[in-house]
Amino acid sequence: MSLSPLQRLVLLFALFNLAGIPFLRWVLRPAFVYLNDAPPYWPSVVLGIGFILFVIAVNISFTVRASRVEGNAAPARIMAGWTVFSAICGLLLGAVSPWSIMRSLALMVRLQLGS
Repeated sequence: MSLSPLQRLVLLFALFNLAGIPFLRWVLRPAFVYLNDAPPYWPSVVLGIGFILFVIAVNISFTVRASRVEGNAAPARIMAGWTVFSAICGLLLGAVSPWSIMRSLALMVRLQLGS
């Protein structure tokens, strides 16, 4: 039994969101820990923003491909909804979490003191 192109995209989309993102976070964890311990904190902020934008871009690419294959199909619409939902949550939680706010304030204070 072979999968249709839309079914393959849905499978890849689900694998990326359920296994790929946690795996990337696990792989990048040592870099985040190292960058958070080092005095210039801006590389950690840049890496965090890059991680969120990469995840959003991959989800958007899967969604665009699914809409080109079969735009009115329910799986394509569910993928589009999940992409929008995860992008909003990723940006809001990445920007609004107390840890990120404290880190951003510490970064701004360090930059002001340094100049």
